[in-house]
Amino acid sequence: MLIPDGISAQSPGPAAICLPGTPFSKESLAGEPELDGSRSRDRHWEANRMAFHLVRGGIVSVALDNPGIGETKDPVNAGRWDEFAMAAVWAGRSYEGISVFHRWSILQWLKRQPWVDPARIAMSGHSLGAKPALLVALLDPSVKAVVWNDAIVDWRHRAVVTGLESIGILQLLPGLLPWFDYPDLMASLAPRPLLVSEGGRAVDIDRVRSAYRLAGAEDRFTLVHYPKYASADQRPLDGKEVPEGLTMQGYLPYANVDPPDHRFRVTVAVPWLERKLGLQSEAG
Repeated sequence: MLIPDGISAQSPGPAAICLPGTPFSKESLAGEPELDGSRSRDRHWEANRMAFHLVRGGIVSVALDNPGIGETKDPVNAGRWDEFAMAAVWAGRSYEGISVFHRWSILQWLKRQPWVDPARIAMSGHSLGAKPALLVALLDPSVKAVVWNDAIVDWRHRAVVTGLESIGILQLLPGLLPWFDYPDLMASLAPRPLLVSEGGRAVDIDRVRSAYRLAGAEDRFTLVHYPKYASADQRPLDGKEVPEGLTMQGYLPYANVDPPDHRFRVTVAVPWLERKLGLQSEAG
């Protein structure tokens, strides 16, 4: 936990639970060396110091490991988190379900801390951490705002056009897709504030935006595209039918996703959270 100067039981402040991408640790979120003393292997380590950046913005920041990483790794089979995920599915659970349970439990603890304003707690997730950040917020209506630091993608549609290309066991949530997809879950967060900081496919974005419009809260949904796709003329495939038989690499331009630039969007997410958590005015 990183606590800004001036925050105390006498002067509680806003907080954010910070969730890393694959396969990074809570130490990397805080900008610290890994447990073995080495520097993070993340090529975007400076940007991905999410908790470090948020605490500098005045937000109490709780940095968490992904299950099977850092201090949560299996001491016998260290680094074998695919097996951790497979065992979860075999036992009727899922990697994502375990992740959500961990984060939800920390959230309940955080709300009881005297130096935290329980009415101003956000969930912020990058990449693998984006989905549990959203799901925890859906399970707990006290969460003030959500940062989805990734693109909006309809997983069912992507599976069809890419010929069921493997998504990896960490992403497998049995029983989800017959009912809804992640854009549907994002839509169900309305009217609470949601930031999507790495764009996505136009039709999927419109599904979420429409939900916020119906809730009378369109201004609470914020979407920023990757720099490569920032302007409309840089997204020529928006609105085009996506052909079937694509590789994953062939699908990405239709989704306006730029994998080499996939990182925590510091200059977008930090000021957005500062505004939503009351540290600066919405006009600021």
